[in-house]
Amino acid sequence: MLRRALLSIGLAIGLLALWGCGAGDVATTVTEGSDQLSQASVSELTNQLPTIEEAVNAGKTDEAKAAFNTFIQTWDALKQQAQQAAPKSASQIETTMDSIKAALMDAEIPDPATVKDGLQQLGQQLNQLSAELQQS
Repeated sequence: MLRRALLSIGLAIGLLALWGCGAGDVATTVTEGSDQLSQASVSELTNQLPTIEEAVNAGKTDEAKAAFNTFIQTWDALKQQAQQAAPKSASQIETTMDSIKAALMDAEIPDPATVKDGLQQLGQQLNQLSAELQQS
């Protein structure tokens, strides 16, 4: 069964590469096709945080919003698995994402300090989720 899943993932990556999908599209598709949340999936989320922070630091609100939207989409593909694997961590991540969304996406004037604090918390929470996955 594992072999079939790995073959399916490999086929999906190959087809997506042929169709010209971006790396984020490939990662999201692979994640959606897996039955288990992996540390690689969590690392993909963690690796997106600096892009958001760099845009916030540069005052590039539209870029920060777009990068956070990508983070949200990636998280949404993993959320159900995260809730099953580590419900407390998943809940904390959701709460922090809500505060970042309020400060960046929903605010008339974005609050960079709140966004940066939220990104730092999110990084710590993703590290905790990864540690919990490693223990299971």
